[in-house]
Amino acid sequence: MFLERIFVMVMHVSDVDPLFLLLGDLGLTSNVVPCGSKQGRQLVGYCQALFAKDSDAGAHTKLVKDELALAGAQFAASHELFLGHWNQSNESFQDWFNAAAYPLLEATGCVPVLITGLEASYPAAAAIWQVGHKLGEPVLVRTLPQDLSAVGELLFQIISTAKAAGKVDWWPLLQASAATSLEFWQDMAEALGENWKYACVAVDPFVTDDVREFLRWQTVVAQLMIGDLTDIQDEMSLPAGMFAAYPSGGQYDLRRYIESLDNDKKDILIILGPSRPEWSRQHNRTRISAVKSLLNEVDVVV
Repeated sequence: MFLERIFVMVMHVSDVDPLFLLLGDLGLTSNVVPCGSKQGRQLVGYCQALFAKDSDAGAHTKLVKDELALAGAQFAASHELFLGHWNQSNESFQDWFNAAAYPLLEATGCVPVLITGLEASYPAAAAIWQVGHKLGEPVLVRTLPQDLSAVGELLFQIISTAKAAGKVDWWPLLQASAATSLEFWQDMAEALGENWKYACVAVDPFVTDDVREFLRWQTVVAQLMIGDLTDIQDEMSLPAGMFAAYPSGGQYDLRRYIESLDNDKKDILIILGPSRPEWSRQHNRTRISAVKSLLNEVDVVV
């Protein structure tokens, strides 16, 4: 049985962010309370792909939680779940997600994001949008916003379903990247019309400054990409091929990126960087410890 306590699966709901505004407009905020371990601080989540998966969904979540705790992570029970792990199993999406989420709820943690490479119009996305879950609060689903009309239709469908069902299970997290320009997002805002105010966006270190400023209100997730242990420093290096969107690798100024985040620390900071098959759990714990120390230096408690 899932715990009856309600946990917030999104960030800074005590403030007026896009999803909280939607929940308020739909009259669905009565049970919203802060994440169990947040306590007024910036929420930091960790992608489960930071550690190689070699077990079932629930066991892997527990493994990642325990490994993060050993690395000294303050939010060891707040995970970004990785849809690629479901693709490696024979379970239904609903069964996989509930099994993967449960150990985090046991530990008063959060499931802020489900990371996917799905477009809004991609047929496999139906496996997500058309099923419910037992968490009680919405989960952000990273979505590639390549088709403006498909995004608009998806938001309209979810809002209509939410009104009828009295809850929001999933909400798109639109990915801003170096491939999306300011003009793209201006067109997106125009296409969504009144629903633009509900749009939630994830940014990464390669988003241009003009896009970053235009999306300031919509930004709820800031992705912090890490590579190997030797690449975790002020000038962060990403190995070629580690991230599909950046096949040639890349570099970014971590301090500058952190300073660009919401001054009130309202953005969910998601630390991600998949484990290579040859990396041991000890190696990955050391990666987490290294980035933790670096972020503490720039006044981010992780």
